This record gives sequence, C-alpha cells and structure tokens, in this order.
Amino acid sequence: PHRSRRARAHVLRPARRCNDAAAGTSRARLLHGRRHAPRDRIAAARSIFRTWLLRALGPRDPPAGRREGPAHRRRNRAQARATESEAGMKPAFSPGDKVKVRAAEVSTHCRTPHYLRGKRGVVARVFGAFPNPEEPGAINLALETARSFDADIVIANDPDADRCAVAIKDGNWRMLRGDEVGAILGEYIARHNTQGVFANSIVSSSLLAKIAAHYNIVFAETLTGFKYLSKIPDLTFGYEEALGYCIDSKSVNDKDGISAALKIVDIAAELKSRGSSLGEFLAEISAQYGYFYTSQISLRVNHLSELTRTMENLRRNFPQEIAGYRVVRFADLAQPHDGLPATDGIRFWLGEAIRIIIRPSGTEPKIKCYIEIIKHGDSAHEDALATLSQIREPLTQLFVNS
Repeated sequence: PHRSRRARAHVLRPARRCNDAAAGTSRARLLHGRRHAPRDRIAAARSIFRTWLLRALGPRDPPAGRREGPAHRRRNRAQARATESEAGMKPAFSPGDKVKVRAAEVSTHCRTPHYLRGKRGVVARVFGAFPNPEEPGAINLALETARSFDADIVIANDPDADRCAVAIKDGNWRMLRGDEVGAILGEYIARHNTQGVFANSIVSSSLLAKIAAHYNIVFAETLTGFKYLSKIPDLTFGYEEALGYCIDSKSVNDKDGISAALKIVDIAAELKSRGSSLGEFLAEISAQYGYFYTSQISLRVNHLSELTRTMENLRRNFPQEIAGYRVVRFADLAQPHDGLPATDGIRFWLGEAIRIIIRPSGTEPKIKCYIEIIKHGDSAHEDALATLSQIREPLTQLFVNS
C-alpha cells in the first residue's frame, strides 16, 4: 500500500513543495510518502493545473497600482468606468479594428488568449461566466460587450477549447448554429482547397455534402462524435453540429476550437475588407444550395431503461404520417445498410425536404430528435420556421406516447 501511494503521488513531485509548519520547521519536503493527506495531493494537482492553464493562456500582469482578487477587480472595473466616463471615451479599442472578439474562455486570471495575440485587428477579452458556450445564456455578457463596442463578431470557446461558438450582428446579435458555422468553414475551405475528404456526423446538416459535391470533393458521413470523424484518412474538414470543428487534421486530428476561432476570424476579416460579412456569406450559401435549417428537441427521462423502451416502441409502432407529412423513407440505424456501424437510433424523411433523426443521448438520460428542414426562395427562413412549428408538437408527442 505504501508503494502504491508513492506511485500515485510521484507525478506531483516536481510541482510543489510545502512547509511542515506543524513540526515547527522550515524544511521543505516533496509531496510524496505516507505523511501527506489526500487533500495535500489534491491541492497540488490543482496547482499543477493552474500553472498549466496560466502557461497556456498567458499570465495577466495587472497595471501598476492595481491589486488582484474579486473585490479588487470589482473596484478596478468601477474606477476604469469612472475614468472612461470622465474622459468621454470607450475602453481601449483601436479605430479601424477589423474584428473584435469577446472570448468566453475559462478564467478571470487570464487576459487575451495566446492564440489571438498578435492577430492584426483582433481585440480579445476573456470572461468566465458559463463554461460551455452551448448553454443558453453562456455568451450574454459577451453580446452585451459587443453591442457597446460595436463589434463585428463574438467568439467563444469552452474550457478545454475544443468547441467554438460564433455570434454575428445580423440585424440583431444572434449566435450561429453549429451547422451554420460548419457551412461557413466548409464553403470557404472548399473554395481554396479541393483535396482530401469532407465529413460530418449523421445528425449534422446535409449541406456539407452539397458543398462537397459542388466542388467534386470526396464526402463521408459518420456516427456522432469525433472518435469517428478523426479516423477518416486525409480529412480536410470535418465537423459536428455540437460546435466541434476540425480544419487542420494534420496538426490536430480532433475537434479544435482554437484553430476554428482563428479561421473564423480570418474569414470575417477578409469578408469585411471586401465590404461583406459572415451574415452575407451565409446568404450567398443559401442562395446557391438552399436554406438548411436545423433544430433539436430533447426529452429527459427519469431512468436509463426508459431510453431503450422508447426506442423499441418507436421502431415497432412508427406512424406513417406526422403533422400531415407522409413518411417516405425510414432507416433503422441499428441495422444499417449504408456502411455505417450499427447504433441505437432511427432516421426518416417527411417528404423530400424534412429529415429527422431520433436517438438516445450518449451522455445524459435524454431522447434527442434532430430536425433538418430544407427550403428555397426569398422566404426560406420564414417557411422553415413555420414548418418547424407545425411538426414540433407532434414529434414531441411521439416521444411521450412511446
């Protein structure tokens, strides 16, 4: 037992020394051996992680005369606002900046994320409210700041920076859906590189397949998760709708929010130099391929056993019509015929313009329904919303009754 404790604590030895105050000595001893309680090792592990985080994102050097800590930070912000108000100026953003970014990164101990430093025309702030940009309200403070600074876009990463969220000023500020960011990246990359393979997960929009076909790029579809996408050889671009993007598989063969953020910033800067924007770029994509609107419905269950029972009932008693739309195709993903591995889920089409996938969540006790609606014309967005409102309630009742 003594040896195993030493083995577990061995990785902590370079990180921290502590003083044995209880023994009345200043002798420093390494964090290993039997005399250290588990909380000492936990504290050391936290210290290691904090040291790594500060090295990764860069330390924050407060200006002279300013002290850190929650109370001091509040006072410093109040003083800064008062100074700016007296001077009649906004916070320090340079005139003519092409892109201004508010990053929901992880920590108030950091200043500008290191991957944005030195990027011409980029101003970044770090804010740590909600850690996951997928959560509703996660970027509200960022949007508030963007409005006050007349920013162009908002970029948000989750704590481990493998996801990237983007918000744009499209009339009103709004956060782009993961499939919209995937379309922007896919179209831009396809215009500059037609080599390799494009891929996304089955629950993501089918728009990427249309883009790949237009540029004669090989396209692949995988099950949900980058554990499948990262195995595709010669992957040029891959994404999943849950804000995960891989734009440089040779450097990072996984979803990576840092490289995705950089690429989005580059695209936004290039578009603005031509008098355009990300919103207008999306409109160009819709005009060429059609408007692909995606949405989700989630139903939480009390026990995991209900997930299996619900999926079995859906397979046995699936209706032939939903909200007046006839089911024209049905596929049981547990018995695939398109080369994909078997998985628990069903996929069906209402007419030719509505695709629906139902599957249990892999991380939560939920049944998830992924909806894609394809429309064309000037009123495509309004038509897609009308169709969604028409089928949402019947689909929800389909879960409940199963």
